[in-house]
Amino acid sequence: MDDLTLPQAITIGRLQETLSLQVLGDINALVQSVSLLSIQTIHFTGINTFSLPFVGETITLAATDNGFISLTIGISTEKICLLFSQLDPSPWPIVCEKATDWLERELGRILLTSERYSQMIAEHLTSGNGFSFLTNLQDIFRCDIFLINKQLEVLRWAGGKALPLTPISFKSPETTPTSSTLPKPFAPLYIGQWTEKRYHSIPLTWCPLSGPKGVLGFLGLAATIQDIGSIEQFFLQKTTTLILLELVKTQSIQDSERQHHRDFLFDLLYNNFDSLEVIISRGKLWGWNFANPHFVVVGEITDYNPDSADRERFEELVTEMTTILHKRQPKTICIERNGQVVLLPSLCSENP
Repeated sequence: MDDLTLPQAITIGRLQETLSLQVLGDINALVQSVSLLSIQTIHFTGINTFSLPFVGETITLAATDNGFISLTIGISTEKICLLFSQLDPSPWPIVCEKATDWLERELGRILLTSERYSQMIAEHLTSGNGFSFLTNLQDIFRCDIFLINKQLEVLRWAGGKALPLTPISFKSPETTPTSSTLPKPFAPLYIGQWTEKRYHSIPLTWCPLSGPKGVLGFLGLAATIQDIGSIEQFFLQKTTTLILLELVKTQSIQDSERQHHRDFLFDLLYNNFDSLEVIISRGKLWGWNFANPHFVVVGEITDYNPDSADRERFEELVTEMTTILHKRQPKTICIERNGQVVLLPSLCSENP
């Protein structure tokens, strides 16, 4: 991936600079803190409203009777109103036009960078390089970053800044449903925590990879939610969308393979093969060595209905169990069919 720098956020301070506005009164500390806030919507009183596809604040600009410009912003339950004079006085419609032109240019600049960014990630994924591009994102987002699947397995780890170069343990992400009132490009973020106490001073923020089939994984960032600004969240959402598509594709391939596994094991358990040679030959297609003896274990949950709402949870449990088994006994065959769990551990410890 080429080097890429995130564009500047569209903030109140940059808008103030564009319109050459000078604050009235000795409130520099307040203005300095407000100037850093990102803009999501601007109401130009009596003219129009301009909305941006970023997380930010809603502000109202208006012309006063004495020729000043007022800026009103609501933060939590508090409403702040600032008065500005124009260093280069212009009629109110001209001020609005100048602000709108600047907003459109800035939006175009950000969207152009976003398109290039998405294309870079897409090309990286289609070239078969997997999730190694996270190393580049480490520089783009200026923090360590890593990817886990829904079984909490680390798929890619890019540490070296605040985090070690190799993965460290973390507590399971805890998320809540995202509010439907949030703008579309909003990347839901949640506070996480490392398992070991010595890493507790390092922040951890989770960004879930959510799709129609639920959460398929998480991006973890060694940064606080406050450090992840509106532009970072916008590009983070682009990132999660592309990663999610890759995970869905991978899951689809795995589901197809599992179905072939189920069919093969069904024929095996019901002795639908003509000879041992056929069994051994078919098993090799899936990396199984049936020249060695195997022990068969079949388990089922009493009164379990595969067509019930418990189906999804059952599949998750089977996946978790398979993951744990493969870590301890990599050659163990574990498959689910018709609500039953079938295990075939090899009785031979040697590799084929």
